[in-house]
Amino acid sequence: MDKYFYNKQRQKIYQRHCNYCGKYYEGRGRYFCGYDCFWKSLQGRKLSKKTKIKIGRFNQGKKLSKETKLKIGRGLRKGPKYKFGNRWFIWKPCHPFAWKYGGYVAQSRFIAEKCLGRYLTRKEIVHHINKNTLDNRPDNLYIFPSFKEHTFFHLHLKNKPQLKSNLITSSNG
Repeated sequence: MDKYFYNKQRQKIYQRHCNYCGKYYEGRGRYFCGYDCFWKSLQGRKLSKKTKIKIGRFNQGKKLSKETKLKIGRGLRKGPKYKFGNRWFIWKPCHPFAWKYGGYVAQSRFIAEKCLGRYLTRKEIVHHINKNTLDNRPDNLYIFPSFKEHTFFHLHLKNKPQLKSNLITSSNG
């Protein structure tokens, strides 16, 4: 049973019992004192697809605090190198093109930059010659100067020429 009292403006203020931590709280939340208790109560539970959609709609468009963004960034990595999707990322927080929250750079871009001796521009695209995005050997990487040229190569060239890496030079081996 919820407790309640009246404030100076004679408004009814409810004191409710949190279902997770057991504390009494004042406010509008129905079962939990805050988001922390709500999310902790969901840990380990299997949620239905319908519930996940509801939670997603509830949080859609809400701004994340800086602490939350940093937690998300820390949650992604399991060390200095981690796999996200079909690519390897390495932790280089001082890199000028590192992700804002997390400090990661695609390993293929980083290797290409090391071979060229300069940073790649934002427009330059790293292409994997053998189509295996986990294979980041320098002789498997080709740099396209723009996204347009990379797309043209994939979509419009019917007899695609066999690419050779433009990273390997006589000084590199």
